[in-house]
Parts: sequence; structure tokens; C-alpha cells
Amino acid sequence: MMESSNVVINDSLRNSTPCYNDDVNLFEMEKENPVSVVTELPLSKSTVPISHEVVHTEPVEPSPAPWVNRNHPSDVVLDRIIAQVYVDDIVFGATSEKLVNNFTKLMESEFEMSMVGELTYFLGLQVKQCTDGIFICQSKYAKDLVKKFRLDNAKKARTPMCSKARINADSSGKSVDEKTYRSMIGSLLYLTASRPDIAFNVGLCARFQAKPKESHHKAVQRIIKYVNSTIDHGLWYSRQDLVEDGILKLTYCPTEHQLADLLTKPLDSPRFEFLRKSIGIGPQD
Repeated sequence: MMESSNVVINDSLRNSTPCYNDDVNLFEMEKENPVSVVTELPLSKSTVPISHEVVHTEPVEPSPAPWVNRNHPSDVVLDRIIAQVYVDDIVFGATSEKLVNNFTKLMESEFEMSMVGELTYFLGLQVKQCTDGIFICQSKYAKDLVKKFRLDNAKKARTPMCSKARINADSSGKSVDEKTYRSMIGSLLYLTASRPDIAFNVGLCARFQAKPKESHHKAVQRIIKYVNSTIDHGLWYSRQDLVEDGILKLTYCPTEHQLADLLTKPLDSPRFEFLRKSIGIGPQD
């Protein structure tokens, strides 16, 4: 779901338009015969109405590139709308305000809807839309996570893993409760949606969920202590194309600046913090 949410957000950035959030009243929907809305989008700027039909929810082979209107030449710019549906929540964005209004009216004609407005919160993601970009974080979720595992008063960590750490099966180590360990891993995996700086470390520790040892538990605790020290960090999506605008240029990248290292190995504090900042993770200015 997070990946598909990013599609909506990235499209919004490219078109400099806001994302929106709708809510469906499930109690008003037919319980024994659920339905879904199939919408043909987008349409050209000269045609505003959105064609739709209500069908039974059965597995259907999706049409390739449904947003491409093959009746128009490739050099014609088309308006489009991208929508993501998750149970009773809808996140969508469009290239024009007219399409936004039409889509909202269409949904309201089929379901009991409440238009929440511009997207600010979705599945634990806190979204702040600004004129120059979009900031996404999970600070509330992260704070609850730290408190859940009683590490809110523990000493904070500058990095999620020591650069000299060697995590292995540790077959001779002392076993810990599997349920608690898996809960910690699952909670952290959800946080990686807005925190790719912990993705490698969480993935490494996730390998040992079958027979977790004390050494693995301590490694996961360090990740949570790091999360506690960076509660307000999130991802900044800039609306500006830094390459096209000449702010960034493609050039040789020395080894110490390789961003992939952040996702593939433990690093020392200075280099970890440098690379973390390079991929846009930090507190909102």
C-alpha cells in the first residue's frame, strides 16, 4: 500500500497539484454483494465527464496502461487522475481541479462519502503538502513504537547499528521470546515506509525471527533507540527537478558518497549521518 501511495504522491509532485483524501461509509454498502467502481481515466482536456460502471468484485485482468488514451496523438497533453483505494479510504490526485471535483461527485453518487480534503494523514503516514514539496513522516507512529517496547527513557543511539556489528545465527546464544521479537520487527518494517535509513538493519535482524537470540534482541533495541533519537525525521519530496534546473549535475561519485552503502552495510556515525541527509531524510525545516 505504501508503494502505491508513493505513485499518487510522485504524480502530484510532477504536476504541482495537491493530493486528496476521501472516506467511504462502509455501513451503507451492500454487505452480501460488494461492489467496486471501474473508472476510465484520464480524459482529454476537452472532455470532462468520467465514464464509470459498477461491477461485482471478482478478479479481473487489468488493462495495460489504463491512463493512456489511444484516441489522441502522443503529442496531446491529457488530464489524468490517479486514485488508490484501501478498504474505506481513497487517496487521489489529478492534473486539474475539474477532474478532482468530477471524481468526488462520481464517488458521492455511488457511495456515501465524506470528503476529508487535502491529504494530511493516511495509514500512519503524516503528510504535509507545501508549495515547494511534500514532507512525509511517521513521527506519531515512531513515538508509539518506542513507548510500546519501553525504550522511551533509554539512552539514544546515533546510528541504527554499530559499524563493527556482525549479526549471525548465534546458535549458542540465549534465546528470547519469539512473539516479542517478531512484534518489534513487524513494527519497524512498517516504519521503513518513510525511513529507508533503517531498512537494511531491520531487514538483517528480520532474518532471525524463527529462533531469535539475545544478541539479535539487543540489535533490534538499538534500532529502536536510534528511532527515538530521530522521531521527527521523514522524507522530503521536492517539487523541483534538481537536474533539469541545473542545481545538480550528473558526475563521478566517489566511494565515500555511494548512497547504496546506507542500505547495504553498517556505517560509522559521521558517514551514516552524511548519507542519510543526502537521500532527504531529516526533520522538517
